[in-house]
Amino acid sequence: MEIPIYKDAFVLVTGASSGIGRGLALELARRGQPLILSARRRDRLEELRRELPQALRVEILVEDLFVRGAAERLEAQCREKGWAVAGLINNAGLGIQKSFARLEHEEAGRMLQVNVMALVELTQRFLPGLQKAGHGYILNIASTAAFQPVPYFSLYAATKAFVLSWSEALHEELKGQGILVACLCPGPVATEFQMVAGMSERFFARSQSVDEVTVAAMNLLARRGALGWTSVFQRMVSLASEFSPHGLRRGLAGRLMRWSGAQ
Repeated sequence: MEIPIYKDAFVLVTGASSGIGRGLALELARRGQPLILSARRRDRLEELRRELPQALRVEILVEDLFVRGAAERLEAQCREKGWAVAGLINNAGLGIQKSFARLEHEEAGRMLQVNVMALVELTQRFLPGLQKAGHGYILNIASTAAFQPVPYFSLYAATKAFVLSWSEALHEELKGQGILVACLCPGPVATEFQMVAGMSERFFARSQSVDEVTVAAMNLLARRGALGWTSVFQRMVSLASEFSPHGLRRGLAGRLMRWSGAQ
């Protein structure tokens, strides 16, 4: 099976300037899907657009999803320009590795806003268009951290647990309307995310590549699944954690994070 390609509509990718978002944009463009690329760094988006096929329609919308009203502005610009959106990839995300006691108020607010509030608002604003068309998809990027509490990364893991639970519920609500809601749960990936999050290179010693994540995302969309992982190993670890005693799994996670240098 192949993923649907909407030649007369766009797929909007948030966080498209780097990492997983950039990889997904490159792959969708290779398949001929018109794109709306959004992130907070115009230079990165323009650089990406130059790498895409010139014949492909690619639009750029610069927004920082932490800034109040960003989701509203994205939807309003698409509506005003007459850009039909058939796919929404909620990829933008933020993580900060440190104990909750050391987490600054602004850092916590950014994670909650970008990882949860902006994702929910974007979905609310673009879903009516998908329902009117009777087709389309929403792909939410979560994490294997969603399957268990992660000390020293507690708020990030909690936001991804929200994304996972909410995505699965929406999948069930919308599957009879021709709209797919899918949630992809990568493990550690070799992107600049780890640097921004302040994570030790030791923790990411066995990171997956963006290409591996992109392949997994395309497979998830093609099979119209609710939930997907980026490797068999990551799936086994995630599912095993669900059947482990709570004290054991949070203790192991805490030791792993301390081993990686978290404090």
